Amino acid sequence: MNLFDMRTVFLAGVFTEIISTIIVASLWLQAGKRYKGTAFLAASFALYTAAWFLAAMRGLIPDFFAMTGSNTLAVLGVFLGYLGLERFVGKRSSRIFNCLLLAAFPFIHAYYLFIEPSLTARSLTLSIAIGIYFLQYTLLLLYRTESDIRRFTRIVGFISAFLFLLCCLRIIQLIFFASRSADLLKTGGADALFMIIFQMILLLLAYTLVLMVNKRLLANIQDQEEKIRHMANHDALTELPSLRLAQDRLSMAVNLAHRNKTKVAVMFIDLDSFKAVNDAFGHKSGDHVLREVAQRLCSAVRETDTVARVGGDEFLLITTELHDMKAAGNIARKVIQVVSQPVNFDGRQANIGASIGIAFYPDASEDPGQLIQLADEAMYTIKKSGKNGFAFSKLKAATQES
Repeated sequence: MNLFDMRTVFLAGVFTEIISTIIVASLWLQAGKRYKGTAFLAASFALYTAAWFLAAMRGLIPDFFAMTGSNTLAVLGVFLGYLGLERFVGKRSSRIFNCLLLAAFPFIHAYYLFIEPSLTARSLTLSIAIGIYFLQYTLLLLYRTESDIRRFTRIVGFISAFLFLLCCLRIIQLIFFASRSADLLKTGGADALFMIIFQMILLLLAYTLVLMVNKRLLANIQDQEEKIRHMANHDALTELPSLRLAQDRLSMAVNLAHRNKTKVAVMFIDLDSFKAVNDAFGHKSGDHVLREVAQRLCSAVRETDTVARVGGDEFLLITTELHDMKAAGNIARKVIQVVSQPVNFDGRQANIGASIGIAFYPDASEDPGQLIQLADEAMYTIKKSGKNGFAFSKLKAATQES
């Protein structure tokens, strides 16, 4: 079989595009509901297949369908692919030029088929039209797309750029080294080689489209998993760590303090008069107060410390790298000061306070869970004795003697 027999090349194009269409159609069926544009991409390759089939039927069906029809379907396919990519990346542009190009193409092609027959002019018209679209592919995927999506589209952008350069080379070849034959089926040589290369690159384009969508899908799944982990370990209202995450951080802080011979203070904080705020102003206002308190607590401590919400109006503060109880007392006073400042919202004012129980590692206990329990008990001690203050838990020696 002659490798450069044009009808064989066209038939090979049909089978190549069938494979590409199946690949992209499967992509549409799998990801079509998640990502816009995949249906356009599948339709694009289906039109490529139809175009190659009509071209292979040259001499067996009317020239208008085999030549103008097949080339118009090819241009329409490239255009639909561009629309699909725009939807996939969430970018829209004016379609006036592209629609005018698509509308003018069959008339120009038919002109050089019936009125002034010229194979070179028809091939030039096709190469220019397709090249213009692939240039737009390249600019869209490598420049216009947002940077967070461009990491997925870059590979398709490079393939599109290669297709654009291939069209440019084809234009140069047609201008300076065009075949003298007026029948494409009898040209062979450079024309056949160009079409074979074009088929292979289109197949590669289909493969890279699958890679592009799957990489974005995988990244989205990983983002969702990260959000789920965040929700499991953080309070939805204040975005503070949950009790579970605070316990993990406390365990790490205790281990680090053991190695560095430093101390850790666990402060259990309960808001005073918060129930009165809820009763007087409603739960929506109460949520506002909780968010404001969370911000104030975070501003009152270091970034290395942990502020967690462990209950309705209860917070846990873990401070590290302390050397004595006096330092913990100073932090507690600062917390009470910032929490006790009035909270203003909707022309109203809420006044709350903070009762704080403090347990020290290793003075009170070396067990992270027991430290939280002791801090909770100390908090209830100050709650009963007048509120809006702080108290330390009993030390280990005192606990053992009792």
